[in-house]
Amino acid sequence: MSCGFCFTAFSQVQQGSFFLNTQLGYRSSESKKQWIDNWDLKSGYIQSLSGTASIRPAIGYFIADKIALGLGVGFSQSRTKNEFHSSIPTIQDPLIVGKFTENTVWVNPFARYYVSTKNDKLFFFVQGGVNVAVSQQRTIQLGSPTEAYQYENMTLGAELSPGFAFFPTPNWGFELLLRGMYLGYDEVGDEWTGVRLGRGSLSPSLGLSYFF
Repeated sequence: MSCGFCFTAFSQVQQGSFFLNTQLGYRSSESKKQWIDNWDLKSGYIQSLSGTASIRPAIGYFIADKIALGLGVGFSQSRTKNEFHSSIPTIQDPLIVGKFTENTVWVNPFARYYVSTKNDKLFFFVQGGVNVAVSQQRTIQLGSPTEAYQYENMTLGAELSPGFAFFPTPNWGFELLLRGMYLGYDEVGDEWTGVRLGRGSLSPSLGLSYFF
């Protein structure tokens, strides 16, 4: 029984196989920055609360055993809220001073290499890809007066990420993809802002795949 599944599971990552995949991701962050306004005699800190949700369907084809090429498309939405926390109890606390929203659509050609493990149902894989993304950003600064800004951003980038695939059945698989190294080149408005090279903070996404 075990060997029969071993053959069937491995056949899903052999040359000529296809897979359909959908990945869902969410990440959140929080930061604080001290604030002193000598003009209004206010002091305290600005707290930024951020959250990003994403969905990415993709299709792939194995050009050789354990080597696949694919194409993914995706959508994500990021929201950030800035709150002012005063050191003076009589002032409204917290006071929302700004909001930021970003909607992004991207296309992602990619390649994967699968590595088998001692567990017949578990594979490790490395995914490398190119991202072309277009986003619309909107910032609202609350105050007197309230100010709003809106602009578009384009990003060209490359990314190398590790992941795991688990096959509970011969045709269905669950995936965990972690963000690894990335290289990005941004355009904000009509200006290119330069190259970004960095290491992701894991930002895990979960996926469901169908192999046939």
